[in-house]
Amino acid sequence: MVGIERIELLGTVFGSALVLIHPESSLFGRSLRECEFRSKHGLQVTGLRRAGEVVQDFEDEKLNAGDTLLVGVPLVLLAWLTTMLVVPVFYPFIGS
Repeated sequence: MVGIERIELLGTVFGSALVLIHPESSLFGRSLRECEFRSKHGLQVTGLRRAGEVVQDFEDEKLNAGDTLLVGVPLVLLAWLTTMLVVPVFYPFIGS
């Protein structure tokens, strides 16, 4: 079992989630920098995995369907991720 510890900052609880890039996502074929992902969505991407391999220096990498992003996210935004055609594949386990 994978555990993600709960972090609280200024009253907001944060966690981590893995998200899968869907072929119909508006992110497909664009880089995170090009999408202004962090500033527009308030999510910090900390990793990118493609075809089972970790991608280094991923900020300017064009996203492909099937890419997996590791994101830091306020827990209240997890449900919102699905509205972007970005499918959360792991919801954080919050330790007690």
